[in-house]
Amino acid sequence: MKPLVSIVTPCYNMENKIHNYLDSILNQEYTNIELILVNDGSTDGTEKIIKKYIPQFERNGFIIKYIVQKNGGAASALKNGLNYVTGEYLMWPDADDILMNNSVGSKVDYLEKHPEYAFVRTNAYVLKSSDLEDRSNLVVKSKNLKRNNIYKECIRFKTFYCCGCYMIRWSKFLEANPEKYIFETKFGQNIQMLIPMAFKYECGYIDEPQYGYIVYEDSHSHLGGNKTYEKRIDYSRNVEKIITETMQHFPDIPQKDINIVQNDFCKRRMRIAYENGRKSDAINEYKSVTGIKKFDFTLFLMKFKRNKVIDRLLIIDDMFDIIFFQIMNRR
Repeated sequence: MKPLVSIVTPCYNMENKIHNYLDSILNQEYTNIELILVNDGSTDGTEKIIKKYIPQFERNGFIIKYIVQKNGGAASALKNGLNYVTGEYLMWPDADDILMNNSVGSKVDYLEKHPEYAFVRTNAYVLKSSDLEDRSNLVVKSKNLKRNNIYKECIRFKTFYCCGCYMIRWSKFLEANPEKYIFETKFGQNIQMLIPMAFKYECGYIDEPQYGYIVYEDSHSHLGGNKTYEKRIDYSRNVEKIITETMQHFPDIPQKDINIVQNDFCKRRMRIAYENGRKSDAINEYKSVTGIKKFDFTLFLMKFKRNKVIDRLLIIDDMFDIIFFQIMNRR
């Protein structure tokens, strides 16, 4: 008997998008699937569409569980859905994306053959909602995805979090996060799923894009994109809070790692401020963390056009400030 794979998906007002996702699940070559759909208080026709699909899933031999809750955000819905998981493996794709036909089966096969890894990931295609067949763009084009220890990349927001790219062993998830803890927010659930896993275990990699990240104008994933200065700063603060709240929940995670996260996001906001002509905001951001008002070297470097030399100097400056923030530890 093939292992059961649980797929938990929050859904909120997806009547114009969820059909693509549900079709991609029905088209999976691997069919021993438990699909858990959590309706996060939708006010449109999402429920009508889901109920229309339920008989198709049942005919194909899928286990399907449909849960309805009051609107609490994607993280809240995912947390609720985790209570219904009974599979050996877990995925948690978004309802407005799609899975490639071999996405579930290849991940199961990989983890069955590689017991040394607690979870596995793949790359993903970036798809336009107007043309789902255009597979010319990837989510990650240059980074080394073959690294097995991704903890530091996760907490420093320097890796990708496309939820449908990951599959985890449910038993290992419960070892890493026995309370199934998720800080309930409107977004950021993917980071929270990965941090405790990455802290304890190594991650495998399948060198084949197996997920379709669909670009919609109103997608929550674009909250940190091309927005106003205020929204970019607010997004940075929210993501920092999600990561640090998650890390603080797990006592084995050292305070020095939390300090590194705080340093990183401080520097991000300083750069956003400087890029938007807000020099005083940048200096005040540094002061809020260290208690010291100083002209940061980053501000000087940001005056110049970005190149390899400037990037290396920025890295050195970041390393210096990590040490400095550790010494000050004023938060």
